[in-house]
Amino acid sequence: MTGQNPLDAHLAKSSRNAALLTGLGAVIMFAALGYGIYMLNQLDNSVQQKKAEEASLSRQIDVLRENTEQYRKSLRAIDQIAVRSRVPEAKLAQKVIPLEAVVTPHAASEPAKVQHDSSGAGPYNFSLWIEVPANRLQEIREVEYVLNHPSLQDQSYKSSDASRGFRISYQGSGCLSRVIINIFLSNGEKMSLDFDMCKNLGFS
Repeated sequence: MTGQNPLDAHLAKSSRNAALLTGLGAVIMFAALGYGIYMLNQLDNSVQQKKAEEASLSRQIDVLRENTEQYRKSLRAIDQIAVRSRVPEAKLAQKVIPLEAVVTPHAASEPAKVQHDSSGAGPYNFSLWIEVPANRLQEIREVEYVLNHPSLQDQSYKSSDASRGFRISYQGSGCLSRVIINIFLSNGEKMSLDFDMCKNLGFS
């Protein structure tokens, strides 16, 4: 009876080791693949959740804007009724109607003279200001316009010039659907308005 050839034994051992390594590699590969798929699913779920939250916030903003406009219309109707009832308008404005109900934001735009590309398209010169009844101007100390857009280097503009409606001007490539207008009052308080600049300008 002869013993196993050393070369054959070595080959058999090498084959077993190779099979073991192959199996182990496959297990690791499938584990990594499974983990990758799991992480992609988690990421996709997170993205979908963020999109749903963004859509929900957008709907809430639209509802708040509609409610605010209805609120202003109701207060203006009260104003008209009080005037017909011979209530002094100045007294009514200061004691009945909140300032935010009589502040109306405005925007204007014109093409800038500087052209930036061969198509002739260039930036716009934008202006923002608020319209306030003359007998309420003394209640406002300063107005800040917050332009929250990454394309703008300066995103906060302030004005204390009541004679020009607290107007500010800047240059940009397009209008903004959300401009936060912070109104700092003479009594130290602050009120904020959410202004759709694009709608005001008639841009689509």
